[in-house]
Amino acid sequence: MTNLMEGFPPALGGQVTLANWRNPPFSRWAFQHVRELIPSADIANDPASVWELEASDVDFSTLRIDAGDKGFLTLEAFSARRVRMGWSSSIVAARCSSTTPAQ
Repeated sequence: MTNLMEGFPPALGGQVTLANWRNPPFSRWAFQHVRELIPSADIANDPASVWELEASDVDFSTLRIDAGDKGFLTLEAFSARRVRMGWSSSIVAARCSSTTPAQ
């Protein structure tokens, strides 16, 4: 594959478009350049109005995700499969195996 969005105009195979921007390998470039693809606006933030949320541990060890023909997967197995497919997730970093039981 050609380098994404290089040159002018970019080669057809290297163009990130609304049709492919959420699919790998285009998604990596697209999520770093969303404003160049989709109209967006800044939304002001008032730090004085931020709600402090209570933190608590959640045990995801019994969670099962329907993976269709792959059956039901644990969160850890599902996350590992998504990474191999080119996706990333903050859940992977959390590693569900290291959670503590909910109280």
